[in-house]
Amino acid sequence: MRRKEEEEEEEDEVHNMFMCAPTAAAATFASFDDEYISNSVIKDSETTVLQTELEETVREMYLKNDEEEDVCGARRTSPTTSSSRTKRTFNLERTKHVEYCLRNVRELHPTYVSLNSSRTWIVYWLVHSLGVLGELDLEEDLRADVVEFLASCQHESGGFGGGPGQLAHLAPTYAAMSALVTIGTKEAMAVVDVGKLRAWLMRLKTVTTTTRKEDGEDVVVGSFAMHVDGESDVRGSYCALAVAHLCKVLDEELTRGVANYVAECQTHEGGFAGEPGAEAHGGYAYCGIATLVLCDMVVEKKKNETTAKNNKKKIKQSEYKIGVDLDAFEEWLVHRQCGVEGGFNGRTNKLCDGCYSFWIGASFPLLEMVRGGKESKQLLFEERTMEDLTSVPPIASNRDEDGMDAAGDAIGTSTRDDDECLFLGTLRDTAAEMCNLKEENSLTIEVNNDDDAKIQKKPLARTRLSFNARALQGWILGCCQSEKGGLRDKPGKSADFYHTCYCLSGLSVAQWYGELPVLAGGNATAKERKANVVEKTNVLLNVVESKYTNWMDNFGGDIDME
Repeated sequence: MRRKEEEEEEEDEVHNMFMCAPTAAAATFASFDDEYISNSVIKDSETTVLQTELEETVREMYLKNDEEEDVCGARRTSPTTSSSRTKRTFNLERTKHVEYCLRNVRELHPTYVSLNSSRTWIVYWLVHSLGVLGELDLEEDLRADVVEFLASCQHESGGFGGGPGQLAHLAPTYAAMSALVTIGTKEAMAVVDVGKLRAWLMRLKTVTTTTRKEDGEDVVVGSFAMHVDGESDVRGSYCALAVAHLCKVLDEELTRGVANYVAECQTHEGGFAGEPGAEAHGGYAYCGIATLVLCDMVVEKKKNETTAKNNKKKIKQSEYKIGVDLDAFEEWLVHRQCGVEGGFNGRTNKLCDGCYSFWIGASFPLLEMVRGGKESKQLLFEERTMEDLTSVPPIASNRDEDGMDAAGDAIGTSTRDDDECLFLGTLRDTAAEMCNLKEENSLTIEVNNDDDAKIQKKPLARTRLSFNARALQGWILGCCQSEKGGLRDKPGKSADFYHTCYCLSGLSVAQWYGELPVLAGGNATAKERKANVVEKTNVLLNVVESKYTNWMDNFGGDIDME
């Protein structure tokens, strides 16, 4: 720490520099809080100070479970016996989280009155959390109560409000539909008035025409308002198409021009903003890429139509998609993973937050769905089993038949301890590692497409996504669990329903779509690892996969279209 006198002298010196500058510059300088004045002309902000504090806290939490971190860090070159290491515990406190959800799903304390318009969301956050934890089916009376409440929130003109008697809004409509899917009973399926819902969705849709700069061609752009006479943003597009898909009314009329609106929301960074011209954000990015997947579903369906229907007007390619830079989006996603914490932040230069474990984490497999279409099963791991998640094989790596990795280096066999040691090591350089992986993948494609290339590198097998799933699990299990149950934004924060839902959802993504095996204690057995496994969530809708399958297999019937 510098002496106060030195800080004051430096502040005066810099201030004198600005006295010769325009008044606006001096005013800008004066706006900085004295608390963040440093020994550089570039000043620390509140965010940079909080980031430093968070990194220090997280390091302490991780190292608390590894007293011999130096030995572990050297594990790759100088193996030690497992007995010389302190056992780390990254255990899912399942019972505490179930109790937390059940404690709040039936009745809330009066202090929650300010969330009256978010009651459908609260129901979804809690029942989905129970579903991911595998405990919802044990509460039959609870499921009946949830269905009755959600039915009371359905608006007479279609859609759902945040509570009984409230204005129909796309956000609580998505939440209510997702909660009904999670319940999955016949009574839940009977709640939705599909005809009124679709008519309401069409009232929310706006279609405009814009001229593409590249060639002057007119392009159709479609978006959805969040409610009648409300604001339009990418949330509206996602929520509208998601509920239409669940109600089996997703069609060309609803999706027309929507992909173009999403494309307009892509920023110079590569991510998606809530609306054109705004800043890229993790939650909006998820909505954007998921919306593209939903639009692709309609296109795939159209491709499979019989020749008898070929007389229908076809969508021009320009009407379908302006063009999204998927590589730039992947690069933006990769940079959201924090090198020390292992979790994700939602925007550039922002703090790591547990909720982005899902918003960013789920965007990776969705990106591959857009790249490869709905048949992109290799990356969606549809056949992954519990045994796959809990077995303890050598560390998965990209190697060829000769046991060489993508860079041409020999790969040795790793032990269970290597696996856990690698986790702590990557917490310090996760972002850099994943950026290199993305760059190497791109380089491989370029070389293979170059006819003049004399040396053909073998393409990397895309059997893993471009983020460190084990580091993400470490963040969630090591830093986001509250001792009293529930999950939180970050260490030092209290647990809440929202972060409980999306931290658990992110844990599911990391386990079911990331590298194997799942993270557990230092020498965990398959049985101990199984205790950490949560149910697989559907990354497109964020409902438990088995619940989604049940709904899509059984929901339907005659629809009275208005």
